[in-house]
Amino acid sequence: QGDYGISTNPESFVATPYQMYFTDATRGQVLRATTEGIVSISDKGMKDYFADICSSGINQMVGTHDERKKEYNLSILKTNDTWQVDWNDDSTTVSYSEYSKGWTSFKSFIPQGGLSINNKYFTFYNGHIWEHYTNDLHNDFYGTDYPSSITTILNDNPGSVKSFGTINYEGSQAKVTHFALMPFPILTGDITEGADGVGSTNTTD
Repeated sequence: QGDYGISTNPESFVATPYQMYFTDATRGQVLRATTEGIVSISDKGMKDYFADICSSGINQMVGTHDERKKEYNLSILKTNDTWQVDWNDDSTTVSYSEYSKGWTSFKSFIPQGGLSINNKYFTFYNGHIWEHYTNDLHNDFYGTDYPSSITTILNDNPGSVKSFGTINYEGSQAKVTHFALMPFPILTGDITEGADGVGSTNTTD
């Protein structure tokens, strides 16, 4: 059900034993098909993002599936003035997690293809095959180091609807900030007036 199709990006199609993923760039949608029908997963907190990024300049939308993390990785390749694929800053990879039921992160690598075999995730770049999760060097893709960052989105307006419920952190050591002990004056109730007419208080620590 629904007025959706794969548009002009068949490279976005990924099939797993339980669901299928694909994009409809014409409508700015990323979709998942299961036995329950077709559901728009781009609406899960990323509706405006995909609507904007699909509005112009899409060359390819390469879909891969990471069986180890149960993620659908969608690499969006923009176009430059000569209508060639731009593999640089204008391109990005965004991940949808079946565990979280939402979009969890942007990733630095832009593969030309990829697949999972026996719980191992492989991607292809410039004619070479790369296996992920095989060493202790993090955020190094295709021989290039990338910085890691975490961006939190907080809305100080309590009346607005948030697109997230909780923020979780998992790591070996969390930053713990200790409170500093400082003397604090406690008002005793005695108020005196100085020679200049300005009131002062008697305090104690």
